[in-house]
Amino acid sequence: MIKFRELGLFATAKNDPTIKAHAEIANGYLCSIAAGKTVALANAAAAKVAELKLALLHHDADEFAPAKIAKDAYLTAFDVAAWAGQHLIVTEDHLSLDSGTANFAALSVGDKFVACAANVTGDAGKFLEVSAATGYNIYFTLEAKTSLNGVNAADFLVHVASAATVVA
Repeated sequence: MIKFRELGLFATAKNDPTIKAHAEIANGYLCSIAAGKTVALANAAAAKVAELKLALLHHDADEFAPAKIAKDAYLTAFDVAAWAGQHLIVTEDHLSLDSGTANFAALSVGDKFVACAANVTGDAGKFLEVSAATGYNIYFTLEAKTSLNGVNAADFLVHVASAATVVA
């Protein structure tokens, strides 16, 4: 499940409700868009330069229910870059802990995450933990650990790097 920490994110959200899912994907899938469909980020190089989108199927107020989005179903594709400096609350099931962290409890404030590419088996479209976000246009930092409907969740701050920014 993904929740906007501030309801105002809807007011400033840039989205496109005419996009279709390229395959069955998770609600809250990080991707890019091509030819009117979501596109999996092929590898880390693609994830670094993508115009990152967050694919969501339906919502109730500011919360998005955990669900699968069927292939060719319409969804809303949110432009993640429009949320620079804003917070997303993301449940543990949307995280890929591939940077050596054993589990959610071991995460620390300041940990960095990026969009997980399709070459990470089973975790495409999730928030991927990385030791450094160098070269990524969009990345997320863990601001706090929380819970959402009784499930472990990460409070992420959205960062959009400028061309001159180097992230360590």
